[in-house]
Amino acid sequence: MGRNTSIIGITGKISTGKDTVSKIIRSEYNFQEINVDKIGHIALKFKQDKIVKTFGTEILNNQNEIERAKLRNIVFKDKEKLEKLEAITHPIIYKEVEQTILKSTPHKIIINAALLFKLNLAKFCGYIFIIKANDEIIKKRIKLNRNIDENLIINVLKWQEDIFFKKKYSKLKNNKYN
Repeated sequence: MGRNTSIIGITGKISTGKDTVSKIIRSEYNFQEINVDKIGHIALKFKQDKIVKTFGTEILNNQNEIERAKLRNIVFKDKEKLEKLEAITHPIIYKEVEQTILKSTPHKIIINAALLFKLNLAKFCGYIFIIKANDEIIKKRIKLNRNIDENLIINVLKWQEDIFFKKKYSKLKNNKYN
């Protein structure tokens, strides 16, 4: 399966506005969204035993489920641990995205993924939109909407920095909105 012009990839760092752009395109042009963050949450549940074995029971909440905030605090402080988590979850995420594309007709799809390039999902896309915001705006949004401390925000932004070197794929730039 190669590039399809009816599949749009939307990518960008955390809290840049990917969901907002996706929502606009979905409502205006009747696209289906594949939200890779949501698939990632499912992958955590599917691979919970292996993840707990890798990172320990301290990542579990009172209901014996993975608490993403606890896991995030571990993996974004140590690149090796982040890579271990990605090795467990990324194959599942990729396969689920691929299966969803194959099952979808017509192929009017948005792949909403911060890690679009890292997960090798860009190969499915006819167009890729890289959504940007400056780091100060991102930090302000994260503090408003998520319970993440300043040091962890800096680490997340640092790890995401290298995934956007493929800007040549971007077909549209619009950074008028904060």
